[in-house]
Amino acid sequence: MIRYIIILVSVLILAGIFFRKYLIVEKNVSFKSLFFRHKHIVKPVVDKENVSELSITEIIPDVESVDEKNRVKADSFIRKSDIYFGKGDVVNAEKSLIQALALDPSSIEAYKRLGALYLNQGQFSKAENIYKKLIATVHDDPLFFSNMGIALYSQNKLEDAIKHYEKAIELDSSKASRFFSLGQIYYELENMEKALSLIKTAVDKMPDNVDYLLTLAHLYDELNMVDEAKDTANSVILLNPDEELIVLAEKILKSAMEKSIVKNENAEQDKVVDDDWNENELENNAIDEYEVDEKD
Repeated sequence: MIRYIIILVSVLILAGIFFRKYLIVEKNVSFKSLFFRHKHIVKPVVDKENVSELSITEIIPDVESVDEKNRVKADSFIRKSDIYFGKGDVVNAEKSLIQALALDPSSIEAYKRLGALYLNQGQFSKAENIYKKLIATVHDDPLFFSNMGIALYSQNKLEDAIKHYEKAIELDSSKASRFFSLGQIYYELENMEKALSLIKTAVDKMPDNVDYLLTLAHLYDELNMVDEAKDTANSVILLNPDEELIVLAEKILKSAMEKSIVKNENAEQDKVVDDDWNENELENNAIDEYEVDEKD
């Protein structure tokens, strides 16, 4: 029995020695660092809801600081993540990307994929952390700013979301979706003038986008711009989208037409009032002139 215990202990010690050597040679990690990690090292952290997440650093390290072998291995994990994601296996896709970043913390591609994954999964706080790193490192990619806008908007950080969407548009104003998203935020902040302007710009850039047109028609209707609401709702119907969208367009059209009738009735009443006022004013003026003449 004692002999077996001695053999087992020897095997464990030998395994520990090989593991330490593997960490130093292959992973470029000291054995001590497993227990005393520097606060800026990127590493997986286990929690109850998510398998793992990355610690946050301000700037992604320079690629030259990473061993070439590790970069090759990281690229392999990135390719695996693409395969997993294509199969709908989000858990293993995330694991593969985190493994890639553990090997190569300079990998912009791994961060881009991980940020997109978190957005798609509705993990907006994690996505925000990823895009903070990307924006701090790459200052001129509009996609990072617009995706950060999505992450912030989804956490109701509307003012911060505005800044990032505006920066994305400043860098690249060709995307209608950025104007539309920014318009939605201003709508929620009840800044109707800016909301209308931005959503109109989105429609101008993509005039056949039914969602944009419906939103614009709804906004026109809400602002009592009945003629514009009717025209825009009719544009939706002419595009012949699916039945649900046609129903929405018809509701907006009906609302605008009802408001138009009321508007016309009010205009007629105002005209009658104006005519009565003008006739009375003429009579009063005639009386005043007569009285003046009479006094003279």
